[in-house]
Amino acid sequence: MVQRSLPILTVSDLRTRVKEALANAQKQPLIITQRGRPRGVLLSYEAFQLLVDAADAVDRMLIERALATATEFVTFDEMLAHYSEASGVPVTLEEIASAG
Repeated sequence: MVQRSLPILTVSDLRTRVKEALANAQKQPLIITQRGRPRGVLLSYEAFQLLVDAADAVDRMLIERALATATEFVTFDEMLAHYSEASGVPVTLEEIASAG
């Protein structure tokens, strides 16, 4: 994967130059640092939406591939039991529902 150098902006600079940072983020993402470490990325809404759409497309493709190649199906409760057994972390539908 090719990694390009992105502009860096400190949290302190971001506080004082929000409008300028937002304008620059329309052209390319900005890395936001705090105490010299990368802490976030500021990007345009359009760039964010492209990322979300791409992730959704990958999810759809994986689901379609799984459905096309599946030889059997399990219930959600069976899936949770398999996950709990494999991970050693017991998970229930009630926990999932209350977390959401």
